[in-house]
Amino acid sequence: MAARAYRPRIRPLRHWPTLGGPATIALALALFVGIFALRESDPNAVDADEIMFVLPIALLALRFGIRGGLAAGLLGLALIVTWDLSDQDASFSLMGYLNRGLAFVLLGTLLGVFVDQRRKLEAQLSHHYDGSLDLLATIDLGGRFTRVNPAWERTLGYCASAILSHPTSEFVHPDDHEATNAEHTALTSGSHDTIGFRNRWRAADGSYRWLEWSATCSPAEGGVHVIGRDITAQHEAEEQLANNSR
Repeated sequence: MAARAYRPRIRPLRHWPTLGGPATIALALALFVGIFALRESDPNAVDADEIMFVLPIALLALRFGIRGGLAAGLLGLALIVTWDLSDQDASFSLMGYLNRGLAFVLLGTLLGVFVDQRRKLEAQLSHHYDGSLDLLATIDLGGRFTRVNPAWERTLGYCASAILSHPTSEFVHPDDHEATNAEHTALTSGSHDTIGFRNRWRAADGSYRWLEWSATCSPAEGGVHVIGRDITAQHEAEEQLANNSR
C-alpha cells in the first residue's frame, strides 16, 4: 500500500506591524509641523524646539537610509530659516545657520549610512541563506521553526508556511523521537553543540529522509540555529556495506 502524503494544516502566521514608506513620511511631517507650531506658541523655547528635530530626522533616516536622513536634515534647516524670517525680532547669523544645518545633515547622514550598510549586509546574508543547498533553520526553545530557507522545500517538499506552522516533532520519525528530544535537551541546556546527529524526517510524499544535523544554541536570541543535509543515499550505502560485511 502506498504511503499517504502528509500535508500539514497551514495556520496563518503572525507579523509585527511596521510603518510603510508613506506612513513614515506622514509621521515625520506631522512631527515637523508639531515642532513648528510649538515654537510659534512659545518663542522663548526655540533652542528646545530645535533639539526636537532629532526625532523626525532619525525617523526618516532609519526608514529611508542616507537619502531620507539628508532630506530630513535639510528640511529641518529650512524650517529654522522660515521661523526666523517670520519673526521680526529674530537675529540672523550665517554661522549659526551653518552650524545647525551641519548638525542636522550630519545626524541624518550618519544614521542613514548605518542603515544602508546594515541593509546591504542583511541582503548579502539573505542571499547566502536562500541560496544554500543545505537546510538552514532557526528553531525556538519550544521546538517550533521561526525561519527556514528554500532548501527545505527542495528536500522535503513542504512549502515554508507548512513547516513554520508545525513543531519539529511532527516531522520526525516516531522511532527517532526519544533520541531527538534527548539531543535537543542537551543542546539547549548548554551541554554540547550538535555535530553529526542523524534522524529521519517525513517528506511531503509520505516517505522518510535521513538528515544529518549540526546545531548551536543561542540563549540570548532564544533559539537554535541548525544546518542539515539529506544523507539518505549515504545512509543506505552504509547499511548495504554493513550487511555485506556480515
